[in-house]
Amino acid sequence: MSIYGDFLMKNSLFVTWLAASTLIASFTAQATPLLLSDERLALIEAKQNANTEGWRYFISSVNDSIGKKPYNSGKFAASSALAFAVTGEQRYYDNALRLYQNVFLTTPNIGWKAYNDRNGFRTGGRWALLTFDWLKPAMPTDVRHEIEDTYAVWANFWLKHTDHMNDFKKLRLGDTDDVTSLADNLTLLGYTLAQSEKHQALGTQTLAVADRLFHEVILDRYMSNLMAGGVWAEGNDYSPQTQLHWVTNFLVNRENRDMTFETDYPLQSAKALRYMTLSGYSDVYRYGSGERVNNYSPIAADGRYNFVMGLYTLLSEEENAQWLLPWWQALMEKEGHVEGSIYTGIWRLLFEPLASDLNQLNVADEFLSPDETLYHAPGVGLVVARSGWEEDDSVLFMMNRRTRVDHEQRDALSLDFAYEGTWVTKEMTGYSGVSAQSIAHNTLLIENAEGGSSSPTGRAAGDPFYYAISDHPEVSVINAEAAPAYNMSGYFSTDYAEQVSRQVAFFKPGIVAVYDRVTTNPKRNRDLQRYKKNFSTDADGNYFRRVTLNQHLMGTPQRDYDAANALSYSSKDIDVHYAVAWPENAEVQLVDGKEKWADYPEYHSPKSQRNWMAQTRVKEQTADTEFVSFFAASSAPEIKQSEKCTKLGIGCIIQWNMLPAKAPEYEMLTEEKGNIVAGNAIGIAFDARDGDYVTIWNRNPNEPLEVVAFEVAKQGERLYTLSGLLPDQQYDVHFSSSKNLTTVQLNAAGDVDESSTENEQTLHTNAQGVLVFRR
Repeated sequence: MSIYGDFLMKNSLFVTWLAASTLIASFTAQATPLLLSDERLALIEAKQNANTEGWRYFISSVNDSIGKKPYNSGKFAASSALAFAVTGEQRYYDNALRLYQNVFLTTPNIGWKAYNDRNGFRTGGRWALLTFDWLKPAMPTDVRHEIEDTYAVWANFWLKHTDHMNDFKKLRLGDTDDVTSLADNLTLLGYTLAQSEKHQALGTQTLAVADRLFHEVILDRYMSNLMAGGVWAEGNDYSPQTQLHWVTNFLVNRENRDMTFETDYPLQSAKALRYMTLSGYSDVYRYGSGERVNNYSPIAADGRYNFVMGLYTLLSEEENAQWLLPWWQALMEKEGHVEGSIYTGIWRLLFEPLASDLNQLNVADEFLSPDETLYHAPGVGLVVARSGWEEDDSVLFMMNRRTRVDHEQRDALSLDFAYEGTWVTKEMTGYSGVSAQSIAHNTLLIENAEGGSSSPTGRAAGDPFYYAISDHPEVSVINAEAAPAYNMSGYFSTDYAEQVSRQVAFFKPGIVAVYDRVTTNPKRNRDLQRYKKNFSTDADGNYFRRVTLNQHLMGTPQRDYDAANALSYSSKDIDVHYAVAWPENAEVQLVDGKEKWADYPEYHSPKSQRNWMAQTRVKEQTADTEFVSFFAASSAPEIKQSEKCTKLGIGCIIQWNMLPAKAPEYEMLTEEKGNIVAGNAIGIAFDARDGDYVTIWNRNPNEPLEVVAFEVAKQGERLYTLSGLLPDQQYDVHFSSSKNLTTVQLNAAGDVDESSTENEQTLHTNAQGVLVFRR
């Protein structure tokens, strides 16, 4: 017998009260309670019987709210209603109804305040509707009708608010939290009214509008476009909470309405979370707006933990649920169960699997260590490149997008890097203010209407894009273009940027080499005429915009005076070398974030993220600016006493190989230096602890290279990476050992020379125009 069916048998006092009351409850045929299928009720009862930690946390919080008026009383009303649904105890019914009436009935306009008043429907609607649904089987008829009449007022208001008769044009679709919450709450509201005796037609209409909103905006606009790939645009802080709305919507539609959707977005979201979690589960990639952010935070804050529980439930009937299991198991081992708010308590009771069930699951190798180490979420323009899936692997993040929705990442070409679970370089993440400005990000600042922003005044002229996203066991290549985003639309539109490219070679696990090129039209400066005080040009009407390479450093940098523009610092237990290798006359200025942002409010600029910055400029600005920079990270040595010196008591002898790793030696390859012999290319060769590498970049990726020839001074086996070639083409590679000259030339005939020798090879570029080979 179900909990609702045997409620009267369990509580004779309540039965007596009902019998004596003049208001007899109407126990009509009851649809499946929201989110409480028979299987889920059985799961909850199993948690209750086993007295699990999740059950104890939930029920103790509910018991503590009885007779009180706690903060978030709407959520406590729902938690008491859930406790009633599980136990059938009258005290939980009474407490739930008391809190419900206090929150949702004593403020009659709670369900229809305008958005600017931070409406109660957006934040509290689901708790009102869940409370009512879970109490309804035992609710007196007059009370039930009174509440349903209130819901009818809510429905009429919100149906008008959605502007559904005009394709939702009045809704501010840039507020994804508001829209996803509205779709979620309208679904719950329509489902509730459709079961009422008086308002079935209104409920059906409300459900129809909710379904349209979910399909046309959330599925088609958000999931298939703006957030394609499973990464929500609002940022790592807000996104999990926003995504809970669509997770709940999926679950209610599937479980209570027998509806399914042709989308794999939940699976994409599970994959994205795994890729964005640092090795060792020390942190999660940060982007967009965030509050109270630390450099390293628990990987499961309230919102993310709840999101993962709901996501796992969505995927639980599929093998793909295994994507989340390693993340969850690591979380339990490192941080344990999340307590947090009563919201988390409710979600844990509803969706958290039993520990005994999780322990019995064996995760297949393909989910523990996926073959793919690169992930692309095209909606937000995020690319994640991993060196692997072990605790000592590294992860590179690049985001290339313009601003489109609230709390989104504000800059294109953003680049973050973590080595062995430790941040090497990471942007500032706060809420609005300075943290939303370009200086807070690892990107290129080009003098324009808004501090160098790649979305000046929020009016970017177009979308940035990627030339190439390519992965190889030893190197990942990520080449991007952002000129359309730096250019400005609107009344003062200015197409000043001709090329703003960032090309990255990630030599796994510890070297990240970056080539940036900015070309601008000095005569196009209308935005500066409008926004820059005392603006003036030269006699020919030219103005050369200042370009700055902005890089955040996760430690206190020390200059290496043996090498130009080279820095070193320590970040936790790793050593980092950072250098601007080109141009040779670049000027690297160090800025202490603690001093620069000392007077800013912390929610704009979290104190833990006021790190050092390296800002690089050329001495004389021109219309064509290039930078080649790189990070080289390695584990700091663990200095121990030798067994011999310990016994003698004479102190520690530090062996030479226990000293911090030296910076890699490098050689720039440029036309000016004479070692780029043919082709519009630039490159760098490394002699590093982990190996020797050469990467060649196309200076103008819009024009693929058909031939490139270069000389590397030092001989020896190297990994060669060339990008900006023609895709899916044969190239002849010739090595001249006498001159250390390598020539890569398009084989126009497409013939493969079967008699290839050590110095003559025919190789094939991949679909991204990238060629990787070792010699």
